[in-house]
Amino acid sequence: MNAFAACARIALAAVLLFALAAGCARDPAPAKNPGAASPGATHTEPQSPPAAPGDSSYYEYKAEQDGFSVTLPATHRGVQREAAPMDTPLGRKTRVTHSVEAGDLLFMITLVPLPELNVMQERQRDESVEDLARGLAGHGKLLSLEPARASGGRAWRVRYTATIQGHTLHFAALVLYRNAHLHQFQAGALDPALLDSPAVSRFLESPELFN
Repeated sequence: MNAFAACARIALAAVLLFALAAGCARDPAPAKNPGAASPGATHTEPQSPPAAPGDSSYYEYKAEQDGFSVTLPATHRGVQREAAPMDTPLGRKTRVTHSVEAGDLLFMITLVPLPELNVMQERQRDESVEDLARGLAGHGKLLSLEPARASGGRAWRVRYTATIQGHTLHFAALVLYRNAHLHQFQAGALDPALLDSPAVSRFLESPELFN
């Protein structure tokens, strides 16, 4: 690997750490603002109908503006979308986070624009995304990292812990790079057993990207 690619991967890892810190270390119940989103603004996204006819346990959350859809449990409605600028080694980025918390489970989708990966060769790009997935653990502990397939391409399944505001949270995540954006689909809980629930499995298997 040449020096440029190595430096780029280090910088990209730093971007991810910024995204994780800003996306997770937040107030658990952000204020709702139904108006138009702007950097730093939070609002509630319109909710979609049930994921399948007759199935009221889940629904499809479709984020038209950000080009993805996922399946969420019906208990987790009122998804909050937040767009916030962040300064990174690669310049200023706008991180977009969709999150919803109910009971003991948090679901969160984070998008970070990283067009810099497009200039890399495919192998280097895959290695960079793997590094970014591994970097989710930050100052916590990486429990597992496995290759996966999602929305017609390569992805990574991650299990890790993170200490946030004095609490140890357990996360299961799907990380992929599409359309010049890093996508992180994450479920978090204080009880790691909840990450093996049907709701989390369905969430991590459901992402579809468009646009």
